[in-house]
Amino acid sequence: TPLPERALLERQILERLIEVSPDIVVATAADGTVQYYNDGARENLGYSRLEITGRYVVELYPSLEEARRVMAAMRSTEHGGPGRVVNFPTTFVAKDGHEIDVSISGVIVYDESEVEQGTIGFAKDVSEIKRRDQLAVLGEVAIGLSHEINNSLTPIKSIAHSIKRMISRVPDIPRAAEIQDGLNLIETR
Repeated sequence: TPLPERALLERQILERLIEVSPDIVVATAADGTVQYYNDGARENLGYSRLEITGRYVVELYPSLEEARRVMAAMRSTEHGGPGRVVNFPTTFVAKDGHEIDVSISGVIVYDESEVEQGTIGFAKDVSEIKRRDQLAVLGEVAIGLSHEINNSLTPIKSIAHSIKRMISRVPDIPRAAEIQDGLNLIETR
């Protein structure tokens, strides 16, 4: 395959991969209007391509401040270098109003004269990962509580066992059988 045809084919393959990616891919012009919006963005956010293309990207964020925070991160050196962010945590708002926790990686796109042309961002919905992390923390807390409760019960079980032995040595204790049953119950818990 001649080089220009191969480059065209590779570009078409790359464009198709981006289009069908389950992740949110959004590109904006320098003025902040959405120029590209893939299938993953549509599935995650609920807007059709026609509804969002040409509108300001800030509409995908819970606030103007959050959108500005992401752009400030892109321009800083702290989150991947100037002109880019890597796995930057933020939040998008879907068409139905629910918030989606995402991790965004993106770049500012410049022309050959270093004039900013826009941005392209790839965002991964991390809501399920966060939920699993929260469940794991709750599980750890439950295990810790169970351990603490069991540690507290050990001396009680020991005392119950001692009382049972003492009762068996003393004749004619009123309701001895009832007391023995109660102590047996404590020991088996």
